[in-house]
Amino acid sequence: MGMANSIRPTVYKVPLDLIFSGPFPAASAPWSEVPLVNLEPHMSAVRAVLQRRGGLDAYWEYARTSAGQTGNGPADRRVWEEEVARRIRRYARGWMQPPPTVGWYDRDRLILEDGHLRCCVYKVQGKSWIRAGLRPDAASRWSARPTEPLMRAVARQKRKSFYTPIDHELFRRRKSSRKGTDRLDLIRGFLGPIRGRPSVLDVGCNIGYYSFHLARQGFDAVGVESDAQHFEVAASLRQMYGLDVELWQGPFESYPRTRRFDVVLGLTVFWHFLPPEPSPDLQGPARILVEQLEALVGHTLIWESGSRASEEIDLICRNTGLRHFTLLGETSGTGVERKFGVFTRVPVNEAVAQMRRAGGEGTGGPRAQMPSSSAAPDAVSALPTPASRAD
Repeated sequence: MGMANSIRPTVYKVPLDLIFSGPFPAASAPWSEVPLVNLEPHMSAVRAVLQRRGGLDAYWEYARTSAGQTGNGPADRRVWEEEVARRIRRYARGWMQPPPTVGWYDRDRLILEDGHLRCCVYKVQGKSWIRAGLRPDAASRWSARPTEPLMRAVARQKRKSFYTPIDHELFRRRKSSRKGTDRLDLIRGFLGPIRGRPSVLDVGCNIGYYSFHLARQGFDAVGVESDAQHFEVAASLRQMYGLDVELWQGPFESYPRTRRFDVVLGLTVFWHFLPPEPSPDLQGPARILVEQLEALVGHTLIWESGSRASEEIDLICRNTGLRHFTLLGETSGTGVERKFGVFTRVPVNEAVAQMRRAGGEGTGGPRAQMPSSSAAPDAVSALPTPASRAD
């Protein structure tokens, strides 16, 4: 263990949705640097134990392939499964010591060094913030995020609440209308692990919650917001997070049709374009909406309804090339039950493949240089491991 890693991590309260998996060995590379919800082997194991959903097959394969590189893979699957289940139940009973360890801070992501399985337990339990130990470099960069522009904007607007959460300890207890995580999980679950730099347009981005999260995940993100106060907060957050997100102030109907985006987000925004009463005629704001969508959506429109979901679905499917609709789930917020789904130009699986191919040729900036790991974290391949690697 190097001198830097021998220094005890400093414990912070951090947002769980900013935590990404660490660098795994080559055999498990698809799970490196992904949000927890996309760390499928670990998440499936936790669900299997805590929710009795599925089995441990994915985690078993992960453990065998990752630990196989060191010649230290699990031998008896029954014994291995019992140990995995024991650890998951133990983590679920309370906050464990030591807390998960963050080794790197990169592009406003907290990248795990150790504690993947524990973090997935907290995710399945619905926690939003957790205690994590940050290595010195990660801790110093995390603490240095500039808050002054945001504090000035909030004071000037006399804000007491926000539509979506702010991922900073100073604002952790501020009221938000939508907790954000349910929709973010649906988005990330649908998109899966992202490589390259696909593009996303976030329509009615408010204070930029989803634009920033997708930028952390590797997207070339553009947020569109017409409200001046929301836009000011979003611009302040962009500076605090240090993320390369383009923000455009103005109504969506005026956004220039100069490029197509791989993904467009329209979360509880398109209901504003519906006529007061259902109408067979396409006119006014509804016509402008479908023209914008036809021009700007490349592969996928990720959508959440207002209170008239069926009218929105019908409007988009009938009047654009986005004729394939897939329901991903149901959400609720501000007192309204909503539909959440995706519109695609081709069947949904083909659309996702197209989007990932487009992203794979992206021109995103360089990733952080992180040391390779000689053994996969959390594989539970060698049970008598030191406490700091016993996850």
